[in-house]
Parts: sequence; structure tokens; C-alpha cells
Amino acid sequence: GDLISSNPISQNQIRATLPSGVGKNNSLTVVVDSQSSNVYTYAFGQPRITGIDVLPNRTIVMNGINFGDKPQEIRVEFTNTPGIVHNLTLLSSHTLLSFDADIYTGRNLPLAVFVKDQNFTTLFTFAGPVIYSLDLTTPTNGSTVFLYGKNFGIRSSAVEVTIKEAKGKVTFTNDSLIIFDSPPGTGFNVPLTLNVSGDIASTVFSYESPQIYNVTGDFSTKGGIIFIEGINLGSDPNVISATIDGIACSQYLVVKNHTLISLKSPAREGIRLTLSLSIDGQIKTTLFSYNPPNISSISGTGSTDGEIAVLSGTNFGSRLGVASVTFDGIRISGIELISQSEIRFQVPQGTGKNHNVSLFVADQTHSISYSYAPPSIFSLNGTFATRGSSAVLQGRNLGFNSKNVTVWVQKGLSGTLIPCNSSISTPHTSLNVMLPNGTGTDWKVFVNVSNQIAEFSFGYAPPVLQSLDGANGTEGNGIINLNGFNFGVEINRLKVFFDGREVDTLYGIAEEKVSFKQPSGTGRYHFIWIEIEG
Repeated sequence: GDLISSNPISQNQIRATLPSGVGKNNSLTVVVDSQSSNVYTYAFGQPRITGIDVLPNRTIVMNGINFGDKPQEIRVEFTNTPGIVHNLTLLSSHTLLSFDADIYTGRNLPLAVFVKDQNFTTLFTFAGPVIYSLDLTTPTNGSTVFLYGKNFGIRSSAVEVTIKEAKGKVTFTNDSLIIFDSPPGTGFNVPLTLNVSGDIASTVFSYESPQIYNVTGDFSTKGGIIFIEGINLGSDPNVISATIDGIACSQYLVVKNHTLISLKSPAREGIRLTLSLSIDGQIKTTLFSYNPPNISSISGTGSTDGEIAVLSGTNFGSRLGVASVTFDGIRISGIELISQSEIRFQVPQGTGKNHNVSLFVADQTHSISYSYAPPSIFSLNGTFATRGSSAVLQGRNLGFNSKNVTVWVQKGLSGTLIPCNSSISTPHTSLNVMLPNGTGTDWKVFVNVSNQIAEFSFGYAPPVLQSLDGANGTEGNGIINLNGFNFGVEINRLKVFFDGREVDTLYGIAEEKVSFKQPSGTGRYHFIWIEIEG
């Protein structure tokens, strides 16, 4: 209905200048001298988008053609999510629009411009997310993580954070910050994938390394279950490994997620060994000591000529090279490690009590006392002459060094202890002993071998009367000499009887002779005998 300028060219052509406009179904009529032609319908050019930019403030600028000059006739929509475009502004008639949208992320989003009854659609992709930084580590039980970057959008529902195939819970999103709760996990520089409406950004993420607070359990050298208490220990036994002194542990188990695990230590021995714990490749070390050896008993007879003895106990270790035995500080060679609880070794010959036997297992030690058996006497053989004589004492555990052996004899229970010279005849089984002068049968011999004592009863030989000479007149008063041996040397211990009557007075006494005054009498076959202490 608007009049436009025109200029006839010929009977069948007119040049006219059309006004600006948009849309289809626009009508054109030619009027000649008040006579109107038929109505011709024509369309303005279809709008077309030639470029789209997103400003730093997230305003979207659309370049194109045929947008018209009336904002009220223009509409822009993301056709998959209508109703999110607002603040549409015609910056330059026909060619330049700007608008805001409640979406800043996505790929291949259908974006349409509607101008009156014409439209044009293109596919638009927002710039993908870019990760600048994030909290470097988080505990293995998960925590709140701040992820910094750009192009994150504003819809948490469009954001997905995945760490090692486990999804985090996104709690806040704006274009430069995502806050999420990390899932429980373990590892260093594990993959983190950020998916924003199908656009992917990746980086690496590290859980905090394990920390060890305490180690308890069975520290026996044969290996046992130990418990490691700490933090960041994870919840998956499959990512746990450990070594002690370079030897692998086994039987890993998560007792309490992230704070308590158990494992079986290898058979080993030693103190201040390195326990290396790996949680998904992150390592923490501490010092670990196996239990020291403990000797509960030592078996054997205690024979002074040496023997094979067995130490019994616990934590003797599993390797012969790290176990050694000393006897009074001298190392024993050729020990035999029977098991973690038994060691066999050769006791050297010796005597006495409370010898120190020490077991060393990898710088740890335990000791026990060993005593040789006390001496015992089987027999004392000799002439037992009252003038003193040598005798052979036979027995067991008599030692091998005369310096460690002393011998005494004693008469009765209260007699004086008389030392005797002695020497080893056969090591451990016999002694040569020089007995002192003595008479009677109530004697004891004592053998002291390194302060262990044995005793044996013996008696001196009885007197033997071989002949006599001297007076034999009937008037008496003559001296009769009795000849023999084992008469002793003390006259007060000797008695002479003549026909059953004790002679009152004796003269002179020697080992082989005693004299007395003959009593008066007649006849033959008088009986004379000598008695010494019964």
C-alpha cells in the first residue's frame, strides 16, 4: 500500500525502487491513470548467518544478511532448547545481531534466525572447555575439588567429571569454575576427563600419597599378619603392594577403607628394615623390625666332653647365614638351623655352671645359661695304704684340665678337709689322686670340678700282722716287736690285744712295726692281734 518511486522505461517495463523489508508474500501493484494492475507477490531475500562470535562477557554476536531493520520481526532460537535466548539486539540493520543465551556449551547445536516468515538454520559449536588448574591432590576417600578453566558453561547438568572411570559429583558450575566431589580412589597423575555437553578436556589428577602412622601385628621371623594404620591407604586391595627388605609381602586386605590394611610379611629377620608400601604406585616407607630371637630352653646331658645340644624357642629366622651361636663369647662353627624354632650346635668340652650361650639373628640376640653336668664318682681304686698312696678315681664329667679340678679327703663328718694332689688320667673319666696318711673306714673323697662337687666314701686298708720277734720268757717284761704294714702313724688310734686282753702300753709305732711289753705267762698258741679304729 506504500507508494514507491518509479520510472517507466518502455510500454512493458518500469524501474522501481523497493523499500527495505523482509519476508515472503509482499505485494506489488502498478497503477496507471488510476487503473491498477493485478497484484504481484514477491519475497525479500532469505536471512543468512555468515558468522557467530562469543564475546568475553558471553554475549553472542551473529553476522549475516537480510535480518531486516525491525527487531520485533527478528527471533533467534536454539531449536533444540527453545526459550533460552534473551536480550536480542539489532546492532546493525540487516547484518548484525547480538543476544544472550542460557547456554554456553555444546557442539553442533542447531541455531536459527527467524525474520518474519523466513528463517535460516546453521550448526553452532561453543568453544570447548579448557582446564587451567585444579587442586593438586585429594585424600583417597575423596574430597571437594576446585577445577579452574574456561568454557565450562553454567549448567551443572551438562558437566561430567570422570577420574579413572569413576564419576565425581558436580555441585557448582560457572564458566570458569567447577566444584565437584572427587570419587574415592588412588594413584598419581591418573586421568581426569571433563565432558561439557560432549566437548572433552583432559588433565591428570593425583590422590594424596599414603601415610603410615603405626604398624602392629605378628612380627615373627617366619612371617605373620601385620596391620598398617594410616591415611590414604585406599579401598582396593588390588592396588596394594609392599616389600620388607626388598622381599614381597602377600595376602593384602583392606580392613578399614583408607585407614587400615593388613598383609602377611615374608619370612625374614632383622631390625630397622625398610618396609615399602605402594598404594597404586605411590610409595611410603617406614622402618620395620622382626621380633628378636627368644630361647626358651637348651637340651643336652651337659657332658663335659662336649655334646650336640638343641636350642628351642622362636624367631630363629629362616636363613642359616644370618644366625650364629656363641659360647662364652666364642663363635660356634657348623651350627644347624633345623627350623624357625630349633638350632642344633656342638657344645665344646668344658666344666662348670652358668656358661653364656647367645643366639644372634640379624643383629638381634638372646642368651641362655648352660651348665655342664656335675662330676660323679663311680669308684676309687688303690691299695689305700695307711702311709698314703696313689689311687685312681673313676667317674664321669671330671673335666679335662687339672687346673679346674681339686680333690680333698675328710675323715668322718667333722674331720679336717685335707687337700690331695691330683691329675687328669683320662679326660672326663678318671683322675690320679695321692691319698694322705690315714686309717679307718669312715672317709670321704670330694672332687670339685669348676665349683661342682661329687663325693665318694672309702676306707683305708686294715692292718696286716706278718711276724713278731722279741721276748718270750714266762716272767714277762720283755719287749715283743710286731712286724707288718698298715699300722698307721698315730699310736693313739692303734690297739694290741694279747689273748683277748688289750695291752696297756705300746712303744714306738711306725707304718710297719709296733712294740709292747710281753705279759708273764706260760704255754703255746697265744693269740695276738692289732686293731686300728675297728
